[in-house]
Amino acid sequence: MNKINLKKSFIAVIFFGVVSFAHAHSVYVAKCPPAINVTQKLVDSFSDWHLFNPPTQHYLSHVEMYSGNPAELASLKPDFSNSEKTIWSFQQDSKNYIVCEYNDISIKLTQLLPPGITTCTIWYKKYQRNKSGNGVPDRVVCQ
Repeated sequence: MNKINLKKSFIAVIFFGVVSFAHAHSVYVAKCPPAINVTQKLVDSFSDWHLFNPPTQHYLSHVEMYSGNPAELASLKPDFSNSEKTIWSFQQDSKNYIVCEYNDISIKLTQLLPPGITTCTIWYKKYQRNKSGNGVPDRVVCQ
């Protein structure tokens, strides 16, 4: 085998090794919208009163993980949590959801995590706290 073929073979082995490793250890970065705009709906009516309902903006304040559809209310307890980050572990074959929560509103955004995800880590913004005194999510990385 000459030097050129040996070099090509070596490069191919390295390339496919890196691609295989990256595929086996894929990383999913969940991106909760940092803010949402909403309007509210008044259910009751009141005589002599008129509705004034300006749109309001609500900021991301918390992230949770759920086992199964969040409508089933199976919020998962993290394995570890401190002021810098929170870590959850999952069974590989389970269907888990990320839930993005916003300040001063009950609306939440949910998303099914990709299959094969076994851990998610949330890092918090260093100098920001929500109204509960907890860290404001900065980034979410799942593997």
